Amino acid sequence: MIDDKSQHGVLVVDDEPLVLKYTTSVIAGVGYKKVHRAANGEAARAILLAEEISLIICDVSLPDADGRQLIREALERNPPAGGVLITGFLSGDMTVPSELAGRVRFLEKPFTADDISHVLAELIERRAPAMAAR
Repeated sequence: MIDDKSQHGVLVVDDEPLVLKYTTSVIAGVGYKKVHRAANGEAARAILLAEEISLIICDVSLPDADGRQLIREALERNPPAGGVLITGFLSGDMTVPSELAGRVRFLEKPFTADDISHVLAELIERRAPAMAAR
């Protein structure tokens, strides 16, 4: 099956404008058409209510939200979706809750375009057949 990247919505949530711009630019640059951005939890929740999201990439620490809780909410709304938590300080005590294992990854800042592409491939493109079967 050839995956149609135009069918997958990706939401990037980060309060750092440069990280937000860079990440969304990379995702659009590899062919995704529905790339949404939010600078805080409130804006992210509004997008999650209005759009079908296949992947949410979210900073762990937002001024008005906990990124882990935001991803949990997004995945509850859309069970086949995946999530990525981005952080500048990945420590051993940061773990993915067991019910989200296999659906959520950590990505440590600074990350590269290749890192983002790898996550997209892992969490969207390889999961596309399961998502299409919904």
